[in-house]
Amino acid sequence: MKFVIYFILLGFLITQPGKDLFDFNADETFEKSNAKPAEPTHWEPRSVGSNFAEAVQTLANCKTLEALLDYVPGRGTHNLIWIRDLDFRVKQFKTYGLIVRKEERHRINIIGLIQNDSIQFGLVELENKFLYFKNNISFIQYYVENHNNLYKTNFNYNDFHSFSKNKKSVQIACGYAGTYYAPEAKIMLQSVQKADKKPLNLFIRSIVPEIQAYGVIGLLAMKERCIALSKEESRIVKHLLKQNAAVEMCVTCVSDKRPLQAALHWVKVINDSDFDIVNGKFERIEN
Repeated sequence: MKFVIYFILLGFLITQPGKDLFDFNADETFEKSNAKPAEPTHWEPRSVGSNFAEAVQTLANCKTLEALLDYVPGRGTHNLIWIRDLDFRVKQFKTYGLIVRKEERHRINIIGLIQNDSIQFGLVELENKFLYFKNNISFIQYYVENHNNLYKTNFNYNDFHSFSKNKKSVQIACGYAGTYYAPEAKIMLQSVQKADKKPLNLFIRSIVPEIQAYGVIGLLAMKERCIALSKEESRIVKHLLKQNAAVEMCVTCVSDKRPLQAALHWVKVINDSDFDIVNGKFERIEN
């Protein structure tokens, strides 16, 4: 019965707004995540082609997201595009289009980055195969160099392309029974248990917002356990909380997109529950 009550409480907590665990100025406000659907302009979707190559060529001709949305099915009635703010005034979008071949429809995932309303980088995915329809090298260099300066990292062109194909999400106690933990979740929980900040420092400096979220959760859980954060750790965590980027996360057995601060309920769960961290998972504390 206690186990059931725990997950009911967890479901309630995950719907609550994230709590700022730093002592920010009371007048300082956080921007809400801008994960939102794009505004529709018409109702009829268009096929991006009859094969993968045609789809790439079609999308390569789309200079803006507005032009690309002409090929998103149901854009007038469904929220089928996800847009989020990243660092350096760059936005990332994820949506999908259709390849129609011999009256059969095949869904392709479309992922891209926008700066100054122009698509600077984009790729399409079909059955775990990727092709790029935009690959602005100067933009990639700009993004990587600025990330390295901000987070004191040493990422390169290849790291950026790995980020662009990222399918990570925040998965802690997922599934109907709450028993699935992503590898990063296990590392984060073990790091908190051992008071080892090194893995979490790597996480908060990642190019991937979902990985950064694991680092923020873990470091704030340590802070609540009276383990002091360094000046640099505090700087990065505060920046990520203020940015409040939308991240993909599980809500029991459903995947959703929520602002980073919505994931901070895990800090309380880690430090205040009837469960303990054992081998990167929660186990009931026996009285």
